[in-house]
Amino acid sequence: MLRQGLSIPVLFAAALGLLVPMEAQQPTQQLPVFRSDAHFVTVDAYPLRDGKVVEGLTAVDFTVEEDGQPQAIENFEFITGTEVPGENARRDPNTVRESLRIAADARTRAFVVYLDVPHVSVEGARATRGPLVTMLNALVGGNDLFAVTTLNQPPHTMTFARKLVSAEDMLTRHWAWGTRNSIVRTPAEQEIEQCFPADNQGREGWIRDGSTMRPAADVIIDRAREEQTLQHLEDVVIYLGQIREGRTSVILFTEGWRLFNDDGGLMGLTGRQRPPVCDQYLVRYANINLQSRFREIMARANRSNVTFYPVNPAGLATFDVPISQRLLGTGNIGDSMLRQNSENISNRSSSMQTLAENTDGLAVVNTNDLKSGLLRISNQLKSYYLLGYYSSNRKFDGKARRIVVKVKQPGIDVKARRGYTAPAEAERSARSAAASLPAGPTDPSPVETALDALSRIRPSAELFVHATLSAGPTGKLTVVAEVSGPQLERGALQRGGTLDVTVTGAGGAELAKGQVGVLATSRGGVVVMDVPPGTTQANVSVMLRAVPLTFLARTDVVRDTGSVIGGPLIYRATPSSRSPLLPVAGFDFRRTERVHVDWPITGPLDKRDARLLGRNGQPIAVNITLTEREVDGRLMLGLDALLAPLGPGDYAIEVTVTMGNTTETRLVGIRVGS
Repeated sequence: MLRQGLSIPVLFAAALGLLVPMEAQQPTQQLPVFRSDAHFVTVDAYPLRDGKVVEGLTAVDFTVEEDGQPQAIENFEFITGTEVPGENARRDPNTVRESLRIAADARTRAFVVYLDVPHVSVEGARATRGPLVTMLNALVGGNDLFAVTTLNQPPHTMTFARKLVSAEDMLTRHWAWGTRNSIVRTPAEQEIEQCFPADNQGREGWIRDGSTMRPAADVIIDRAREEQTLQHLEDVVIYLGQIREGRTSVILFTEGWRLFNDDGGLMGLTGRQRPPVCDQYLVRYANINLQSRFREIMARANRSNVTFYPVNPAGLATFDVPISQRLLGTGNIGDSMLRQNSENISNRSSSMQTLAENTDGLAVVNTNDLKSGLLRISNQLKSYYLLGYYSSNRKFDGKARRIVVKVKQPGIDVKARRGYTAPAEAERSARSAAASLPAGPTDPSPVETALDALSRIRPSAELFVHATLSAGPTGKLTVVAEVSGPQLERGALQRGGTLDVTVTGAGGAELAKGQVGVLATSRGGVVVMDVPPGTTQANVSVMLRAVPLTFLARTDVVRDTGSVIGGPLIYRATPSSRSPLLPVAGFDFRRTERVHVDWPITGPLDKRDARLLGRNGQPIAVNITLTEREVDGRLMLGLDALLAPLGPGDYAIEVTVTMGNTTETRLVGIRVGS
């Protein structure tokens, strides 16, 4: 069951990636004229009466305020879901980038189905398939987009499409995608169980969980799964806010979370004779505050215009944990177990309702009629009003702003965009320059493609991971992991650590494992592994254990196709040529640092050249040094550049090499801070 669940992201991405030429043309819309002195804001509003959108309203029926100041509505239109076509009439975008361009249009409705694999039981997953497929068939119109994602799929790999047959096929063949209450464990969870074995009498390896006693390993695993899920949800929200301004409706299938926010007595287990990694788990999961993380998700969702529709597919429940799970009661054992089960179920339901209420969504909980619940969601999403205004606040300061939308008619409940983050001055300048340029080609430039990788740099990140699979039949996989700057400043690696890497292929089969020590003077490490010949796609799971914390991350593998020059290894260092090279996975640098890049090459080069490019693709006058040398038995082309002359921003390093009659060019994006 666990393998089926882990395989879903790869299967959905492959199935939804079967893109065909787009024949249907979008109707031409009158776009607002760009003004360099003001920010144009689009607001989607859902005025509801009896759970359905009220039609026939006009612009004068609405009022819009930003930070308490009335705004003049410049654009107004009523958008309803286009007629639902037959499956053969649906046309997917040609490419992922084209799908993102379509999604960026506020007039395009975008839906994301999020399957919370660790927090849905097999029974809940099975109950989901029929009602979900029915809802998608009735809701997704010819101009709408939808995507399906899970915890094991990085947000930037979500594939937006229109054809439903692939999703329906996946849900039919992999109906048992939920792993909640499953006895199957991930490698990290197996290690936790080995750290805290529990006897059958509650004397060793047990901990109080509310009014019951549970094995400490089960409690820690519950906390780990909730933290991983909430972190991924936050990443999804951030990504959706980056790719579109219009509302994104996330239909979240989950049985809810308890939102742990205290140590639960875990710190009382420290100090015993256990391997150091065991205490790392205790400290990490005793000090989490998931209620704070939950509030941050809701705040980010409002800024990113993301609305959650949580759905509990398990329906009404009496027991939060299966009878097979070991529990010990206190006092009246039966009463204490029932009381704890009831409290857990209430907390899970409350978390779902809170998420919906604070993002203007709707929660489907406490019901066995899943079909009717999804119909209620569908009724709310069938149509909406799109309002547009130029903000009266002319400051380009990058700060959050609050939006309030009201309807003058009585008895109408309005759900609308709650806020946004104003553009900074640099963004305004870039937008002004772009508006003055003639329309260019629709395909991205090589520089744009290289800079896309910088989307992984986010303030809340703890650990960055980058994985490259070399070209050719050897199957050499290089994985780089790096602790983020904020975590390093908090002393995350002051005692060093250990980097563990697990590589899985399609279906969740393990392909390789590797481990390397991480020095206290570094920010991460590099693991090079052999994977089976013929491997074309893989998923990398990374655990960086560093007292007192443990960091977890996942990423897809980037396969290199070059015949002369391979995928790069990027390092940071001080300007001194004697300073150690520290591996980079996040691609963010300070101006006080030096960037070093190693590209593996297949032999001596006849010609080599490198330059630094700005976001606009224009070269920048920075001194770059290129050298060829052997590193660990492999011939490398090394590049060094000092970053002090550069201002804060995104840049692309371009290298072009020639060997015989073959010339290849590679680009790497980097971000330079202050």
